Amino acid sequence: MKTKSIGIMSPGDTGSAIGKVLSDSGLDVITCLEGRGELTRLRAQEAGIREVRSVDQLVTESGLILSVLVPSQALNMAELIADSVRRTGRHPAYADLNAIAPQAVRRINTVITGAGVTFIDAGIIGSPPKAGRSNTRVYCSGPDTTALESLAESGLDVRRVGDNIGQASGLKMVYAASTKGI
Repeated sequence: MKTKSIGIMSPGDTGSAIGKVLSDSGLDVITCLEGRGELTRLRAQEAGIREVRSVDQLVTESGLILSVLVPSQALNMAELIADSVRRTGRHPAYADLNAIAPQAVRRINTVITGAGVTFIDAGIIGSPPKAGRSNTRVYCSGPDTTALESLAESGLDVRRVGDNIGQASGLKMVYAASTKGI
């Protein structure tokens, strides 16, 4: 069975690093760069991330979408993807890897699951990943995290922390507060 593509919104520093690890492992990694700048396009190209024409095409082709953006855009992206899911009838899993509060991730969960999509709460701890680097971890939580956990076979260090939405985001917040405080 052919593996569906992994969609990444957006391939900035961290998103392109994740995309590179996954594309280097042989996965088809895609993004929609509509409205994005030249630097983001360059990062995506260098990471081996394939550009698609529209968000609808990304939703249609993806088995899993990773949201890796500035925190202030996380809810907007979830709404954009949920609208696309309704238009296309496709239901890829959706993982929010943004550094947002558990309350915000629960709101995103409502938006995504309201569109009939599996939602995964996730947080990245460490610097952007590179192949073979073991200090970058992606922690995840939620009722069904298998789509994200499967990326461990493709070079990401993915660890499940529980069944509840907000657990992974909470862990990320505690980690960030303790390291910034020190």
